[in-house]
Amino acid sequence: MTRCPICKETMAHKAYGDVDIDICPNHGIWLDKTELFQITEQERRVVFSVLLRNHIEHELNERLVPHIKKLNRF
Repeated sequence: MTRCPICKETMAHKAYGDVDIDICPNHGIWLDKTELFQITEQERRVVFSVLLRNHIEHELNERLVPHIKKLNRF
């Protein structure tokens, strides 16, 4: 049971990926020393995977779709 460092109220816990976030109803979110880095690292991985997927889809559309359209004409 974690307490808010300001008001000493019991904080709720919410899982965010692998990170357990402490939430005070009066003072908001509290993170331990490494948790902000863990959260940003998780988000960075998600953003990178989305960008990579978008790049691959764009390349497929640019390179393959014109060839498929040509093949479908015959």
